[in-house]
Amino acid sequence: KGRVNVACAAEEMRGARIMRPAMSRHSFSPAAAPAIRPLAPTGRQETAPARFAWVADREFQAFALEIFTAELGTVLRLEDLRLPHTDLPDSVRGRLEPGVTYFWHVEGWEGLNAAEASPTVSFHIAPPGD
Repeated sequence: KGRVNVACAAEEMRGARIMRPAMSRHSFSPAAAPAIRPLAPTGRQETAPARFAWVADREFQAFALEIFTAELGTVLRLEDLRLPHTDLPDSVRGRLEPGVTYFWHVEGWEGLNAAEASPTVSFHIAPPGD
């Protein structure tokens, strides 16, 4: 009891078809691209950026832009933006310090819900004389 008759098992398998999972061309496809992608600013900036821009692959009722530091301190959050770009007020630009790395992302809103968020990107302002 509990022993397998190898000869019988082999005989049963001769007539059996081995089923393999179907492979579709979508089985190993990369994750879908985000619907919102930041464009600028990214990387090194000579001065505090005046404009933030992104591209949206579909329509949203509004956007929200959030700029924050590595310590997750929010520098600015602008909501109810209707276009895929916004200009920063001079008062905010004056608070962005050279040598500090800032992060930002955009949320696409539909009604009262954030429907999609962009990847987070970063920029830094070059220190004077650098």
